[in-house]
Parts: sequence; structure tokens; C-alpha cells
Amino acid sequence: MTEPPAHPARRWLFGAAVVFGIAAAIGVVLALDPREVWRVARSADPMWLALSVVPVVARIGLWGGKFARMVGREHPLGPVAATRAVAAATFLNLVTPTAKIAGGLYRAADLRRRTGWRYSTAHGWVVADQITNALGLLALYGVLALIPAGSHGDDATAHAVRVSGVVALALVAAWIAGRGRLWQGLTSAGSGGEPRDSRWGWLRARLERLLPPRNPATVPRPDPRPWHEAWLAPALERRQGTKALLSDVALGALPTVALCVANAWTFRALGVDTPVSQVSMALVLGTIAGSVGGMGGIGLTEAALVALCARLGIDGPVAAAAALLHRTTVYLVTLAWGAGAFFLSTTPKN
Repeated sequence: MTEPPAHPARRWLFGAAVVFGIAAAIGVVLALDPREVWRVARSADPMWLALSVVPVVARIGLWGGKFARMVGREHPLGPVAATRAVAAATFLNLVTPTAKIAGGLYRAADLRRRTGWRYSTAHGWVVADQITNALGLLALYGVLALIPAGSHGDDATAHAVRVSGVVALALVAAWIAGRGRLWQGLTSAGSGGEPRDSRWGWLRARLERLLPPRNPATVPRPDPRPWHEAWLAPALERRQGTKALLSDVALGALPTVALCVANAWTFRALGVDTPVSQVSMALVLGTIAGSVGGMGGIGLTEAALVALCARLGIDGPVAAAAALLHRTTVYLVTLAWGAGAFFLSTTPKN
């Protein structure tokens, strides 16, 4: 399937987000003393720093295992193959200013090749994986926000953090409870054959125009449903089950938990003994901030990490050194593992 070229304005927006993020990270470091940041980074304990690489590597494996488990409800998919695809996708997301779109398209193409599904169905499973990862991130933030140690600052700030945590958990619950109603409104009929909800007609009509039906002759396994229904089914269809969705959300949080552990061990390498819940809160918020930009959140995540850790009372140069060391580890693992997985998967086999 050939994707239409990106709109010039969209490419400009992605590029601007990348430039802004990198400029923000550089600005934060320059606002401190770069030589002091470098001195602190060089003083890191090599053992703890090496240990922090382990959860960064485990993150990709956890994500791949979760994706294989989700797809496995419909078609067998080995965890090794799923992990290889996730590694390659994270590499593409890091080196292209596409806000995680390129990695998703790659995974969908890889899944289509392995299962024989139509592209809409394969990409639907990738979208469902991304949605449950986002819900897992929100749920993790909600839990951390409700932990007393995670509410740093004065009473007003602590109260705002707790309220935002409740809101995050409420959004996760709303999606889990309301996805069936949304599915019924967007599809031809509900699970019992009842007419679809006319209140969603405007959105359904736009989806049908945006995602026109494909020629069945080009689809390995023709699906009688409209293209957008096959695309949305993995994320919204009730037959996936609430219990399965809850487990997907929980597993979707684990890759971020792994990064939280790696971040905490990076601080330990610098001799900082800060509560794990606090540095984890900073990393989760930094991850959310970085998700608005392209190329793996380069710059925005680092700037947010430094600012948030400084607010926790951590010395500025130490916060900057920890953020740069941790994110450098993430980038190196992603580039090494992801590039290998990507180029191996795209190399013609004799």
C-alpha cells in the first residue's frame, strides 16, 4: 500500500517540533554550567550506569511480548518476531520526524506480511497497541500522582498533582467503559444487530471518505467490513473483552516502568538517593511532553526531565547530567538494536 505524501504544513510542524525540542534541551544545559554538567556526568559510577542499560533493553522486549500477546488472540505471532518489529519501529520513530507514524506503518506492514491480513486490520492492531500503551502511561501517572511521596511541593501543588492523577485514571476508565458505545456508533450494527447510533453519523461519514474501501482483489484475505471498521475493531470491538483490555493497559505501562527503573539507577550512579516515585513521576511527565514532538521526543523529553527533577530539589547540573546520561542510553540502545532489526528485515533474502 502506497501512503500519500505528507502535507507540507505537517512536515513543517514536525520539523519545528524537533528544532524546538533540541533548542529547549540545549538552552536548559546552557542555563546551567555546561562544564559542571560534564564534570558530574563523568563522575557517574560505571557499575550503576551499566546496570541502567538492562531495563532499557528489557523495555523493548516487554513491549514486543505485549504486542505478540494481543495479536495472538487472532493469529499466532511469536514474541521474537514482535520484539524485532518493535525495535525496528522505535528506530524509525527516532530517526524520522513523523511523531511515531513511520514506526506504526512499518509494524503494520510487517504484521500484514506475517498474517496475510488486509492492511487496515494489521494497522488496526498497531493502533490498538499504541492506544493501550498511552492508557498504560496515563494509568501509571495516575498511580504515581496519588502516592504521597510523588506529590512534591507546597499543599496547593500537591493537591493539583493528586487531582490530575484522579483525572488521568478517570480518562482510562472512561475509555474502557465507553469504547463499546463508540464502536456501536461507528459500525454498521452493534453486536446484536441493532442499528448503529445516528449521533455518530458525521464522524462515520468522514471516516468513510478518509478511508475508502480497498479493492478486494488486492487483499490477501477479503474482509466484508468497511475499511475503517476493520481498522478500528482491534481497539474498540467489545469481543476483545474488558479483562483482556485491562491486562493490555497494565502491560502497556511496563515499558515505561522499565524506563523509570533505568532513570532511578542513573541517579544512583550519580550518588543521588531520591525516592523512586518522584523521579518516576518526572520521567512519566517528560515522556508525555516528548510525545508531542517528532523523532522520539528528542529535546523536549530532556528539557522536561531537567526542569521537573530540579523542581524536586535535585541540583541543576546533577539533574541535567542524569537526564543526558539516561536519554543517551535510550538512544544508543534504540539505534543499535533497532537499526539492526530494521535493516535485517528489509534486506532481500537469497
